[in-house]
Amino acid sequence: MSVKLLDPTIDIVFKLLLLRNQDLLRDMIEAVLPDLAPQISTLEILNPEIPKEFPKDKAIALDIRIRLDDDCQIDLEMQSTVRPTTRARFLYYWARGFADSLSESQDYDLLPRYISILWFKRAILRNARFHSTFHLTEDQSREVFASEIEFHVLELPKLLLATPDRQARLERWARFLRAESPEELEELAQEDAIMTTARNALSELSMDPEARRLAKERETAGLMHRYLIKASYKEGREEGREEGREEGREIGLRVAMAAIRSICTILGIDLTSERTQYLDGLNIDQLAKFVETLETERRWPEEL
Repeated sequence: MSVKLLDPTIDIVFKLLLLRNQDLLRDMIEAVLPDLAPQISTLEILNPEIPKEFPKDKAIALDIRIRLDDDCQIDLEMQSTVRPTTRARFLYYWARGFADSLSESQDYDLLPRYISILWFKRAILRNARFHSTFHLTEDQSREVFASEIEFHVLELPKLLLATPDRQARLERWARFLRAESPEELEELAQEDAIMTTARNALSELSMDPEARRLAKERETAGLMHRYLIKASYKEGREEGREEGREEGREIGLRVAMAAIRSICTILGIDLTSERTQYLDGLNIDQLAKFVETLETERRWPEEL
């Protein structure tokens, strides 16, 4: 019996896939940063830890931090959602990692090059480039102030908008991450040996019960976190005018219902008309409690 493949754009799946097969990790880095290929004979993973559970009330970063032979460090991450604070969060992670790469007793000339590679399932930039590179430069002359800061942003929806400097190796990775069927993966496998390895690794990972559990819980936790953030808006509206309170309650109801529908989809729960009618009769506080029950029990509660 065939097993449905896990989605490699879920950050936990992305990290597990690349950590379990460092040939894939090395090839992806070289595809984004071909000039670093000579420095990638070995890879030191600085944060190999995999969480066992995902708290619903806070976000967890699932990046991969790597040190190369020449001490250059890379922070690699997959991001499936885009929020208003996304850019600031990545800048903060870069700054924290950059600062941590130097001990108090070392001189600044020992600071390594620190590069962020950010894959996005949804577009975040206004330009039409699939692969955008950022440095700290002067506005007019474009003189680089410091070469240590470097961001590579890869937006999967813009793959077909790739500019004339497109690179087949990097595009194959984007096609792998975007693939929606085994047929697309098979086509990629016919083009390149590393894609065969990637396809087989994803198939093997998808048959791992623990990996499937983590992927499902990561999706659920992400939905819950977004729900709690949006629901907090409702609480703020309670202090406003009566119209504001009504608007806040309406928004809270919509957000709670959307969270329940999404969680039911992830858990494979059939949201029948009878169940929908039951939910329509709940107020915002009851819906919030129901979301918590659904997330905890991971099934439709029997006693309603």
